[in-house]
Amino acid sequence: MSFSYGGRPALRGLSFSAPPGSFTALMGASASGKSTWAKLLNAILLPQSGTVFVGGLATEVEENRPLVRRLAGLVSQNPDDHIVAATVEEDTAFGPGNLGLPPAEVRERVDEALALTGLTALRQKDVGQLSGGQKQKLALAGVLALRPRALVLDEATAMLDPAGRREVLDTVCALRQSDKLTVFWCTHRPEEALRADRLVVLRDGVIAWEGEPTAGLSRADLSDCGILPPPCGALLQKLAAAGRAVPVTALTPAACAAALAAFWPRRRENDGVCEC
Repeated sequence: MSFSYGGRPALRGLSFSAPPGSFTALMGASASGKSTWAKLLNAILLPQSGTVFVGGLATEVEENRPLVRRLAGLVSQNPDDHIVAATVEEDTAFGPGNLGLPPAEVRERVDEALALTGLTALRQKDVGQLSGGQKQKLALAGVLALRPRALVLDEATAMLDPAGRREVLDTVCALRQSDKLTVFWCTHRPEEALRADRLVVLRDGVIAWEGEPTAGLSRADLSDCGILPPPCGALLQKLAAAGRAVPVTALTPAACAAALAAFWPRRRENDGVCEC
């Protein structure tokens, strides 16, 4: 698929497939094509060449698009873009209500979506009183009430603090495991990409690299794509550059701690000295 804005290519001849239940992280520098890709998956944009299939439905076919947008729910970085009602419950009910579903089914879907996102206790709360993380979870609940088969999250944690980012990412990962949802996660944060099955790195509208996230985030040659290791990886790379035989692919805190514990000489029992 390809797409351009006013003659400026955003995606160029890109081919990709994701099996049901997979988790793909999309990374790349600014203007690399991540948001364009996300909008193509949700049929907000249509490819100017090539074809996008969602659940076997081509987005170029006009009558397919309403179903495509329900199958691939899009959550953007600004949750306020999604909020259309006064309370948590009313906002979550907006999507299924617009489908013309019976009230009992709308209620069932709202109850389900609020439970999945941990917002049940806040169902009567005014949305203006929610934290940033709670608003993003509300945006997610509104999408889940449509019962999608895929979630497309375009920098969905960009406006949140670290606690809020973890909260939303943990929720999505739990949903993926329980409901077998396919997830596309556009991000510039390496610690988020580590939670995925596959990492796709974009450079100027083409796929520069794809594979297992740990391998990609350990590659120095992807730095021009905005790909940098998480803090643990940066620490290990500095130690490796100083001649320490540490694995630069131990990128999570737990893996990094285990790698350092295995490498560092143990304290000598006879005199209590630690040789480093």
